[in-house]
Amino acid sequence: MKAPYVLIASLLAGAILGVGISWAGLGHAPPLDWPRNRPPLTSDRAPKVVVDHSIHNFGLVDRDGKSRHAFRFTNAGAATLTLKPGSTTCAACTIAEITNPEIAPGKTSEVVVEYSPRRAKPIFEQYVIVLTNDPERPRVELKIQGRVTTKFLLLPEMLVLSNASPARPTTAEVKILCHLSDQLRVVAHRFDEGETAAYFDAVSEVIPADQLKDGATSGCRVAVTVKPDMPLGPFRQALHVTVEMNQGERADFEVPIEGEVVSELSLVGPGWRSESGVLDLGTIESATGVTRRLNVLVRGDARHEVKIEPIRVDPPWLKVALGEPADLNSTVVRIPLDVEVPPGRPPAIFIGTDQWKLGEILLGVKNHPDAKEIKMRVKLVIRNGN
Repeated sequence: MKAPYVLIASLLAGAILGVGISWAGLGHAPPLDWPRNRPPLTSDRAPKVVVDHSIHNFGLVDRDGKSRHAFRFTNAGAATLTLKPGSTTCAACTIAEITNPEIAPGKTSEVVVEYSPRRAKPIFEQYVIVLTNDPERPRVELKIQGRVTTKFLLLPEMLVLSNASPARPTTAEVKILCHLSDQLRVVAHRFDEGETAAYFDAVSEVIPADQLKDGATSGCRVAVTVKPDMPLGPFRQALHVTVEMNQGERADFEVPIEGEVVSELSLVGPGWRSESGVLDLGTIESATGVTRRLNVLVRGDARHEVKIEPIRVDPPWLKVALGEPADLNSTVVRIPLDVEVPPGRPPAIFIGTDQWKLGEILLGVKNHPDAKEIKMRVKLVIRNGN
């Protein structure tokens, strides 16, 4: 009597096991309320993502800035739509913000994509993924593209006036080109090195559109002039410029200026560095001191009438003495110049840092048609040998 029941139970268990295996083979687990008849989620009961556009071209972007764009997502379905950041194809592009991660039916949200070029290639095309719970579109791919440029270009980046005249103005020009604005003008400028600022002047003007190059959309030029009577020797200066674009945005630039005022006078001798205008006396023992002999060479028709004398010495205990002029040859007069650190001076440092400035010797020049002064900076260290 029990055999039919055992057979029926076995058949029922086999049916249940077969259905379970079928679910496993399909990669799904049976619902928790199975086997009750529960209707599946249909498209008319699911969220539905709609994007107003999936490609954005930034055009020109500033290499040193950040560019942002908002893509609009709309839920055209019947259930709440959720948005989550996914992967990106580069470190420079990120999903900066999702204004509403859960979108009710009929509502919208913005996905803000940010691009920070930094070291990016000039032409870029990158992708950002947004994950959704739309069963028909679980991944939304957004593409951004454009071209990286520098907002401003300085030509040249440094002004060099290697043969400035002590008798006539010497002028050089720097151009400031802009790639992201159609208007640019200089609104302010100054020279940062106060000691020689009075010897410099600057005048600016807008560059006409037909003279712009290198893809620039606007630009201006600044003419920098070294005035006459600048002391002989090398100089360093910095031009600080403020420009304004048509959107009212401003930017600041610093243009280094280097050069040398040259004439028929020159200095030669051990330790003299003409390219920097520094006399390097090295490290000196306090007990012995040191004397360094240089020569001032004078050329030109007025060479026999030129007189040179010290007018400022810093530190004041430096001794500066000029000897008698003598003809070196038929075209050059030599004037000996002795610079002495007397023995017995206490330890001292003059090395040209913020804490330890350089010394300075200023020589006055008389009866020369061009030169009025010769400026020397002095580098030295005095140590106690004991």
